[in-house]
Amino acid sequence: GTSGATGTITRYRANPVQNIQQLLDYADVDNTIYDFLDNFRDEFMNAIPLTLATGLDKRNLIKNIRELYRAKGTSEGHKIFMRMLLGETPDVIYPNKYMMRASDGKWGNKIIMRVAPLTNIDALESVGTTITGNSSGVTAIIASATQFSEGGAAIVEFELNKDSISSIFSFTEGETLSTTSTVQDITMTFTLKNIVSTGVVTNRSALYTADQDIDFDANTSIGNGLATARIQNITGGSVSDIVVDDAGTKYEVGDTFTFTTSDSDIVAADGFVSIIDGSLVLDGTDTKSTNAGDFIISEDGTTTHVELFSIEMERATASSIGENIILDNAYDATAVQVESGTSSVGNIILNGTDSSKTDDGEKLELEAYHDVSDSHAGHSLVMESSINQTSNDTYSSGSDRFAIEETTDYSGGISRIFLKTGGVGYVTIPTVSVSTTTGTSTALLAVTNNIGSVGDVEITNQGFNYSVAPDMTFRANFTLKDVSGTFTAANTLTTHTGIVKGWDSTNNILTTTFEDVVRSTLETSDNEEIALEDNLRVGSDVKVTTIGINRSIDE
Repeated sequence: GTSGATGTITRYRANPVQNIQQLLDYADVDNTIYDFLDNFRDEFMNAIPLTLATGLDKRNLIKNIRELYRAKGTSEGHKIFMRMLLGETPDVIYPNKYMMRASDGKWGNKIIMRVAPLTNIDALESVGTTITGNSSGVTAIIASATQFSEGGAAIVEFELNKDSISSIFSFTEGETLSTTSTVQDITMTFTLKNIVSTGVVTNRSALYTADQDIDFDANTSIGNGLATARIQNITGGSVSDIVVDDAGTKYEVGDTFTFTTSDSDIVAADGFVSIIDGSLVLDGTDTKSTNAGDFIISEDGTTTHVELFSIEMERATASSIGENIILDNAYDATAVQVESGTSSVGNIILNGTDSSKTDDGEKLELEAYHDVSDSHAGHSLVMESSINQTSNDTYSSGSDRFAIEETTDYSGGISRIFLKTGGVGYVTIPTVSVSTTTGTSTALLAVTNNIGSVGDVEITNQGFNYSVAPDMTFRANFTLKDVSGTFTAANTLTTHTGIVKGWDSTNNILTTTFEDVVRSTLETSDNEEIALEDNLRVGSDVKVTTIGINRSIDE
């Protein structure tokens, strides 16, 4: 009308004929009236509260409630329920992320696959659905989905419910996978691609640290070249030897070593200085002096020595234990006397050896001809050789040297050490110092065959679309001596192929990438050639037969 009055309709009753005509339209949740909408909720959402988050479209919720129930129990399902009930987006954290692993059971491992999407549909719409391999026939339930781009390729990573995967068959690389969108109810397709799943360690080596990066072959002709890994843990070991980097001065044989480390629960290594001032060295024993500089060592099996015993005063006679009977310095006859410095200084006197005691008071001496030049004066009177004892060496090795007698060329520099035990349980290489009274300025380096050996390897990025397994390359660790200057990270090696990754100046450990090749540069002129031997030529040859070499680098 024309009055301009307004009002709100609180109840409407349609014409019965009209209701019958619109009944089929009311079956569509988008077109139904609110009375019927409540009936829809009672039928399909009876377990869901009436009060939902502000702004939630109930009609849209009813249309997609089936896929919501399918995602129940997954991380995406929990997120949807929290948004629906509370209007908040939660962070879902699985307990296995912080679970303490009591054994080698792989409880926390996820089962994932990476695929190339063939349809332009949000991969999150596949969560909770069953994905099927079109050629293998294998099925699995998608627990979560992540989509990203790597190396210019679109990638979708699915986490699969491991209990839903067939134990008889497996997905095959290159096959098409299909599932149904939970939102649009249309088919989503993907192509399965190979990824790096595990790393196998064949040589565990030494001197590594946990979390150290591992390099993969970056060749893009076999994959996207972006797979990465790291060392998950390392194992303990022992010191295998000690290298003398600087001999120092004024050390003594027997000075002991101290091994310092921050590691706990170890049994410490032990050793001592075994040779100072040097050993007997060869000056070349053949025409070409091929062994010049080699040390003279004991023959194999030389592990014993002779213990020489002296005649010792009985304890009641001497003032202290260990005082010997020695020879005096008489010119014409060497007498047997008590060792100088004892409480009963003097000769051993006879007490009469016949019935008349005619030699009573005479000194006990050697025959006159035995020593007319005093060459034995001051020497101890020793037991005959048949009474001497052969004893095993306390410390010996298969390469014991003949050392120069101390004070012959005295500087006290350490020439050799003896490692009694390498210790147990070191995960980092210890530093070595010498416990000494007078020694100074030595530098010793502990070396090892197994401290810091690689334990488990963790794949941190599986890469994408690999046709063959890429090579996994660990960094090389070198213990260096006689270092001049310093090494800086990212420097390129000039003697080998590699790049400096780290330098430990305390233990002289250099870490690099490394290729086990030495490059040799050939002649740079195209005209320079290699001639064949004379006997390879025949008289009919017009000129010398040669092999040409272009300007190249031989690896």
